[in-house]
Amino acid sequence: MGKLQEMRDAIMDFRASGKKAICYMEMAGNKEYYLAAACDRLVINPAGYLSLNGLRSEVTFYKGALDKLGIKADLYHIGKYKSASEMFTREGMSDAYRESLNSFLDDVSDQMVTGIAKGRGMSYAEMLKRIDEGPYTAKEAMKAALVDELVYTDQLGDIAEQEFGENTIKLSGKEYESYKYHYYAWSAKPKLAVIYAAGMMAPGRSMFNDGSPQAEATGSLLPQIMGSETIAEAIKEAREDGSIKAIVLRIDSGGGSVFASDVIWREVMLAKDEKPVIVSMGGVAASGGYYIACPADVIVAEPGTMTGSIGVLAGKFSFRGLYDKLGITKEILKRGKNSDIFTIHRDFTDEQREIINRHIKEMYNDFVGKVAQGRDMAEEAVESFAQGRIWTGRQAKNNGLVDELGGLHLAVSLAKSRAGLESDESVDIVAFPKRIPLWNRFISGEVFFVPEPLNLMVLSDVMKATEGLANEKLFFLMPYTLDYR
Repeated sequence: MGKLQEMRDAIMDFRASGKKAICYMEMAGNKEYYLAAACDRLVINPAGYLSLNGLRSEVTFYKGALDKLGIKADLYHIGKYKSASEMFTREGMSDAYRESLNSFLDDVSDQMVTGIAKGRGMSYAEMLKRIDEGPYTAKEAMKAALVDELVYTDQLGDIAEQEFGENTIKLSGKEYESYKYHYYAWSAKPKLAVIYAAGMMAPGRSMFNDGSPQAEATGSLLPQIMGSETIAEAIKEAREDGSIKAIVLRIDSGGGSVFASDVIWREVMLAKDEKPVIVSMGGVAASGGYYIACPADVIVAEPGTMTGSIGVLAGKFSFRGLYDKLGITKEILKRGKNSDIFTIHRDFTDEQREIINRHIKEMYNDFVGKVAQGRDMAEEAVESFAQGRIWTGRQAKNNGLVDELGGLHLAVSLAKSRAGLESDESVDIVAFPKRIPLWNRFISGEVFFVPEPLNLMVLSDVMKATEGLANEKLFFLMPYTLDYR
């Protein structure tokens, strides 16, 4: 939702310059239509379909299946809303889980309905009625005033000429992308760093997977990993570069490893002492994603950005029941009373549960303390909206987790201001870290066009990231992800 709103912001900014935006749709759902409604004119293919029928959340619980298999989820958390373990430990939502998710969906739905209604010139109540009557065929959407015209692709040129009153030139996306802005000056421009921190947080190096055809062809469709070493080095490099006047940390992560989070947090703290640090939150900056954001001078989020989830998760899965069903036996020789604490052969003992709970309590108190320090709040105030609860960006601004509502452009503007630069002053944006997709690294190594047969270094990175996450015992991880449909 946060990323969608950034795209809407860009369309609205484009229209504010006096230019017009026309949206052509074929098949569109709630989120696509929310984006389209920011345009001056909406047209749809006569054979198209508009799935505008409101948001829903489907939550799957696996406890019943695990019970049949003889597997027990021995998981623990701090914060009554830290519900990531519930899918494995319950057969339905807890009251806290239901409360948090309903609150989030209410706010996101309100934002979506408000935005669409404004774009189409309808009242809020009228738009709610349209949503309740959906979905729509193209003709039905036209009749309901949700689109302006039925148009085939080959007719788009005529529509553009009608709108602009003159002949138009069609540019492909590739052609448009080739247009560059050139700055002519004798002096060097000041620099701003934009550091992209996206994906599951894990110790070690980052792994980028851009979902491209090349990635699919090489079989490297792995989750994007935000490596603590990679991001910490990027922040340090930007901090030590005297030509870089401010840092924008762009976060799009639901968290991950506690250790990785803290390594990055430390570098953000060091950077903040030397130059302005502005955080821009994308679709999500929750749990570990918020942990690394909280020290920043200013935090910017879109109204629909998933944020918060200040809590800790730990535990293991016990396969003892499954082993018994399969006739698998195991003998464990111990040196140390709790040397088998994380064995998957049995549950935790009562004493081991006390150890785990002691550890997560310490991590939770540290998390709350760092948020209080970064946001200049009392820990009691932070505790009131912590407890692992997810908030929208709009809700987070109201409770003090976020300073400003907006996207990356606003964050860059704030960084310029904090660095003492004029709002209209041209700057060079330096992007960190160097982004080489994982598929390309398999083919060419860390440097483009440098062959490295089988690229064992990359395979090593994958194995290290997997091993690092497997060895982690404590997680700053948000309880769920939302896919809007």
